[in-house]
Amino acid sequence: MKNAGADVVLLTPAADGWLVHDGGSIRNVSTLAAAIPLLPAGRAVRLALPCQALIIEGLKLPATQRDELAGMIHLQLEKNLPYPLEEISSDFLVIESDAKQSTVISVAAVY
Repeated sequence: MKNAGADVVLLTPAADGWLVHDGGSIRNVSTLAAAIPLLPAGRAVRLALPCQALIIEGLKLPATQRDELAGMIHLQLEKNLPYPLEEISSDFLVIESDAKQSTVISVAAVY
C-alpha cells in the first residue's frame, strides 16, 4: 500500500532557517531560496507556518450562497475573536446544507 504522504515535501520554520522534510530525511537550510534546489520535481510542497492559536468552530447558519456565508462567518470572527482580522487566516467548509440552514466548520489561525 502506498503512503499518501510519501509524495509530499514539508517546509517548516526552524530557529535558524527552514527544515526540509523529504520522506525520511530532514535538512536544515538558512533561507527559502536555499531550500528550492532541494525540492524534487513533481512533488507536492506543503508549507507549515506556526500560529499562536487555532480556533475551530461549528456553526449553523441560514442557508444561502457561499459568498453570503463567508460574510456571516467573517462577522462571527470579528465579534468573537480578540484579534484584528488582518492578523488571522481563516476559511470554512460547508458540512451539510438544506433549504433552511447550512452547517459549517470555521477555522481561524492567529499568527
